[in-house]
Amino acid sequence: MAGSRFCLNHKDRSAVAQCHQCHKPVCAECLVDQDGGKFCSPPCAARNREFKTSYKEPNIKEGFNLVGKLVGLVLLAVVFLGVAWVGNNVLGIGFFANYDYLGKWMGKKAKAAPEPPANTEPGK
Repeated sequence: MAGSRFCLNHKDRSAVAQCHQCHKPVCAECLVDQDGGKFCSPPCAARNREFKTSYKEPNIKEGFNLVGKLVGLVLLAVVFLGVAWVGNNVLGIGFFANYDYLGKWMGKKAKAAPEPPANTEPGK
C-alpha cells in the first residue's frame, strides 16, 4: 500500500494504510488506530463499530429451504409420472395417450380421431 497512493488529506504524502471502513488512503499522521483497525477518522471508526454490533451472521440453514423445496418438487414430479405410467401400462387407462409428447414417452400411440358419421339422407 505504501507509495502506491496519496493521503486523502495530504495530497503530497504517500498513504501507509487504507481506512477499514471507507477504504480511503491515509498517511501515518492521519491514521486512527482504534478497535483493532486502521481508520481515516474517529467517525469512520464509530461507523465500523456500529456495523460490527448490528451485523447478524447469515443463517446457513435458511439456504436449505430452497433445496428442500426443489427436492420436494422433483419427488412430486417422479410420483406423478409413476402414477401415470402405472395407469397407462398396468391398468390400461390411456388418459395420457391422447397427448403426443406424453403418449410417445409412455410408449402409447395417439388415438386417431373418430370419423364423423356418414350422412345417408339426401338434402341435408
